[in-house]
Amino acid sequence: AVPAASLWRLLCLSGLDPVLERCVRCDEPVGAGVELRFDLDGGGVCCGRCGRDVRWRCSPEARAVLAELAAGRVRRVLEAGVAPAVLGELERLGVAAVEHHAERRLRAAALL
Repeated sequence: AVPAASLWRLLCLSGLDPVLERCVRCDEPVGAGVELRFDLDGGGVCCGRCGRDVRWRCSPEARAVLAELAAGRVRRVLEAGVAPAVLGELERLGVAAVEHHAERRLRAAALL
């Protein structure tokens, strides 16, 4: 859980908080229990209509954990215990987001 939390806190502390409640393309509210796509250019989730061409998926579970991390509640996330599949999803998405904004590949990403 620490690598995923660290990547997302780095992004948030850099002013790149993810948009999780509204579609970054059409600005419509998105439902809590719906699987969405994460648009790296827009910095947040896309609704089903706008996200058809977006590569990165964002499950409802990952979005809930991401909201906690973005709010600075890292300890709560670490203590709660997150499913390995959700952690993997957040780590992959976090690496992709950092690489996207840094405009370069992370050499150490494979170690995460």
